[in-house]
Amino acid sequence: MLIGDEVGTHTLIKKSAPRVCPVCLVEDRRQDDRFGGAGHVAWNIISIHRCHLHGAELMTLVTELPHMKGYDLHPIIRNNWPLIEERAATPTEGKPETSF
Repeated sequence: MLIGDEVGTHTLIKKSAPRVCPVCLVEDRRQDDRFGGAGHVAWNIISIHRCHLHGAELMTLVTELPHMKGYDLHPIIRNNWPLIEERAATPTEGKPETSF
């Protein structure tokens, strides 16, 4: 698998639960009032803990969906929206250089 100019394996990707930048999702929703929110590959790379745009700590979303449906980000975002909004309002900021 190629990520940018780097070669990696499937072990680099966190597959158990999706991670997101709450600030990105809230900004996306302000532009389009649906829960569409596109995920970013970087959010699920195990060694990345902060958004490269905002420096906000990535959050892991809770999903109770069956395994294969657990990859459909739209309903997971919708089910976690109150928590996403709360975290976006008070993001834990850090050094952007700790991410892509």
